[in-house]
Amino acid sequence: MLLLVLLIGTKSASAAFEYPSGSVQSFAKAGCVNLHKPSSLDLYTNPALRISGKIGVDLSLSRLYNLSDFQLVSGAASINRKTFSLTVGFTQLTGSDYYWERSYLLAASVGLPYRLRVGASANYLRVEYAGGYRSLGLTALSLGVAWYAHEAVAVGAVARNVNRPHYKSGSQSLPLISEISVSYVFSDAFSFYLTQHLEEHVRDRFFVGQEVNVTKEFSLHFGLAAEPTEISGGFSLGVGGLIFDYGFRDNVYLGGTHRFGLRYAR
Repeated sequence: MLLLVLLIGTKSASAAFEYPSGSVQSFAKAGCVNLHKPSSLDLYTNPALRISGKIGVDLSLSRLYNLSDFQLVSGAASINRKTFSLTVGFTQLTGSDYYWERSYLLAASVGLPYRLRVGASANYLRVEYAGGYRSLGLTALSLGVAWYAHEAVAVGAVARNVNRPHYKSGSQSLPLISEISVSYVFSDAFSFYLTQHLEEHVRDRFFVGQEVNVTKEFSLHFGLAAEPTEISGGFSLGVGGLIFDYGFRDNVYLGGTHRFGLRYAR
C-alpha cells in the first residue's frame, strides 16, 4: 500500500492530478467531453462549456480501482446570465488518513458571435501528506473554446497548464495538455462523441463515446478509451428536477472505478 501511495503521489505531482475529472456521464463515455448538455463538473475539462439552464449543481463520489482507502469527492456549481457564465468547483482525493489532494476551480466563459464560446479557468492544486511532510501547491490555468456549428454538431478545444506551473522552485513543471472534441447528435435518441487527448511525454489517447436516450428521463452511456485500454458504461436517471448518474470504467491494468453523481439544474 505504501508503494501505491508513493506512485499515486508522484504521478499526481507530475501530471496535474490525473484522477477522473469532469462529470459522471462524461466518465461513463470513457472521458469524452460533454459538448452538448454539459453539467457543472464538465467545466473541469473545458471552461468554455455552458450548462443548460440558469443554475446548475453537480456532485459526485468515486471509488478508485475498488480501493477502499482512496475516495474521490467532487462538486461544482454554475450560474448563467445571458451570455456569461461562472463556475466554482472543489475536488478532494483522500488516501486513508495519510494523503490528500485538493483542487479548487474557478471558471468563466462568454458567448461570442458565430456560435462561438470562449472560457478560462484557474485551478488551485494542493497535495498534503501526514507526518509533518511539506505540503505542495500551485495554480494551473486553462483556456478553452467551443463552436456550436449546428444544433447537432459541436467542436471543442482546450489547453491546460498553459502557464506551466511548478510545485516548487527547481521542480518539473506540469505538462501541457490539450484536448480536441467533437460531438454529433444523430437524433433525440442517439449521440456520438469523440475526444483526442494530447499530453507531453506520453502517448496520445483517444476516447469514443455513445449516449442512448431510452426515455426522456433515462439514458445509457458507453465508451472506449485507448492507451491504456478502458471500457466504460453507465446511466442517468431523472426524477423531478434531480438526475442520478452512475458510471463504471475498467482499466486493463488497474481494474474498475465506480462513480456516482447527483445533478440539479433549472
